Amino acid sequence: MTEGTEKQYKSPKRKLLIFFERSRDKWKTRCLAAKKIIKRQSNRIRFLKGSKAKWEERARVLEREVEDLKKNLKQKKNRRMI
Repeated sequence: MTEGTEKQYKSPKRKLLIFFERSRDKWKTRCLAAKKIIKRQSNRIRFLKGSKAKWEERARVLEREVEDLKKNLKQKKNRRMI
């Protein structure tokens, strides 16, 4: 289209108006639904990353504790042998 020219539709303007409004409303609805999903998934990812970090730290602490207990057990066995 060039400047100053308007696209001519064969349908009456009142029908076109309704069609375009519905089209816009459907588009907005889909967009808002997608935004909700994205927001929910972003929050879930953030929660899971925090949870993962917490469990990894807990595992490291427990591994250190197991190592300490193994050392203590080994020392006690060595004392009994002497």
